[in-house]
Amino acid sequence: MKRISPLLTVVLMTLYPHAGWAAETTEEVVSRAMGALNHGRIDTFVKAMHPDTLEEIRASVLEILDLAITAGKEAQFLEGFDVKDAEALKALDAPQIFAAICRKATSAPEAKKALATTRIDVVGHFFAGTDKAYVVYRSKMNLDGMSIDRLNAASLLRSGTDWKMSLLDELAGQIVAMKQGFVGKPVLPDIKAAKVEPLGHILEGKKTAMVVYRMVLPAGEGSMTKLAVLSVNASDPGWEAVRKDETEKVTTLIEKSLGIRRVTPEMMAAQKKRAERMFEQLEAQQAKNLRRNHGQMPELGRMNQLPEAPELPEGMIALPDKFFGLNHDRFHDIAPKGSVLVGAHVSYIMKFGGPKISSVRPVYRVGGKIVDGKRYGSLQSKEVKAIAKPGYAVGAVNTHTGLTVDGFELVFMRIEGDHLDTSDSYTSPCLGDKRGGSPRDVSSEGKLPVGLQGRAGKEVNALGLIVRE
Repeated sequence: MKRISPLLTVVLMTLYPHAGWAAETTEEVVSRAMGALNHGRIDTFVKAMHPDTLEEIRASVLEILDLAITAGKEAQFLEGFDVKDAEALKALDAPQIFAAICRKATSAPEAKKALATTRIDVVGHFFAGTDKAYVVYRSKMNLDGMSIDRLNAASLLRSGTDWKMSLLDELAGQIVAMKQGFVGKPVLPDIKAAKVEPLGHILEGKKTAMVVYRMVLPAGEGSMTKLAVLSVNASDPGWEAVRKDETEKVTTLIEKSLGIRRVTPEMMAAQKKRAERMFEQLEAQQAKNLRRNHGQMPELGRMNQLPEAPELPEGMIALPDKFFGLNHDRFHDIAPKGSVLVGAHVSYIMKFGGPKISSVRPVYRVGGKIVDGKRYGSLQSKEVKAIAKPGYAVGAVNTHTGLTVDGFELVFMRIEGDHLDTSDSYTSPCLGDKRGGSPRDVSSEGKLPVGLQGRAGKEVNALGLIVRE
């Protein structure tokens, strides 16, 4: 048998660089790239990016540079690239600009320390056609004794025979925020107007599914786009919808987890029916009271004497600002200074075939310390609790409410400085009875939660949030 000469081997390897071995899989690309970033190998990380992504990032950077120059903030913007002037930045090619961004972002001692402790565990992937894929991975970080475990999604595109990372969905929000920062005051995204698009799912074992979705958040005149992951267990009501990729049902599931549940015509009809039944009951009770008072109506002045809502400290907002039943038994519980709302203790009373909320007690976290608020309602059973993991706070409350609060779920969102990252969230198990009542959701819209509010007499009648403006 003839042997291939060394020269011919070199020629073949040059013409067919992947002959003889397989190209990296999507999961290997993400694992290698994120590992390189965490250990300061920026050039390796940049090489894992798709060329089109790098070119689009460069175009966005130069566009923001022009905005910064117009706003008189050129020097401030250039600090992020370690270049002497605008012309030097414009002279950099796409990989060099992205490398400069990464080096600056990871240069702070705190960032280096956090990245050095981060471990990347790839969960799996799925394809969207032949040229696009999504990879789900966990990043596990230990920061000052606090363990932070996040689910992430990365999008990849084909580049020839290779897979390359495309961070456009992930970076789009940051680019929009930077543009707004140089043309005026940054605008917080409007979580209520957010649109979500399920992209697909992967299974982790037999009882967990990871749903990857794209979220578009309107922000001022623009919008922010981000990829996120929702973990769904086999015991969750939406499990079968996820397994079958039923887009509409999965969309509703995601919206509920974010506290932005859409109100469908069916839900509106059900709420109207419940409201009509409730008013019929109130009218019957009023008629009964009238007969008891021998036909005498209460004095008009006494009827109009409604209690005032407790006043909030300056800079705080009650969401919602009013409840059905007005301000009867209204309470406001404010977090200790420097803390945020991270959960609640509740007790139950068995009524109408299920456990209803008889008492609620907010839970706050300040630093690494947990602090309980005051209990509202009456303690009727042993308390159970739902508390966010470190780094997260209560971003929304999904209640099931009739005449009282039948049950509720807390939506925990990651704390990002002075606001919450609405795209990084997970939902607590239901506290109480989720079968009864109608849905009444309250979202913080990304604002920091600094208290719990509601109405509570012998039982809890309503729940909401107090947030910082």
